Amino acid sequence: MTFDPMQSLNYLAVAAKSPLAFTAYLAVIVAWIARFWFSVIPRSRAEQIARTFSDDQKRTTALSLLLGEAPPAGLPRNEILQWVQVKSKEKSWGYIFATYLCTLFALVVVLGLSAYTYLEHSADPIDGQPITKLDEKVDRAP
Repeated sequence: MTFDPMQSLNYLAVAAKSPLAFTAYLAVIVAWIARFWFSVIPRSRAEQIARTFSDDQKRTTALSLLLGEAPPAGLPRNEILQWVQVKSKEKSWGYIFATYLCTLFALVVVLGLSAYTYLEHSADPIDGQPITKLDEKVDRAP
């Protein structure tokens, strides 16, 4: 018996309902939400910090706590927001890469489960009969 990848796609619906596939879906959803969160939240927080602190030293301290890096001294408010946008984009590349890896992993899991289900339900190569599981009841002629 040979493995036919196109036939294994017929079992995609079965594989997509498995608990392992569900876990992969949740991981993808969490990864995309985290990517969005870590790319959008620093910008909005920086705008809030720029509005709140008029003192340059306090604003620099708050932004360095937010981004892990202090902005150059003496930047006006508009340039600080541009600096924050550039720095958050630099950090978001790692999140984007991790998100796409997680999505690819989920795709591999679902396709792998589909292939496994196809092989599990295919005919036994020895006698051409479907594989009987140990916990199944087998009807035999008297």
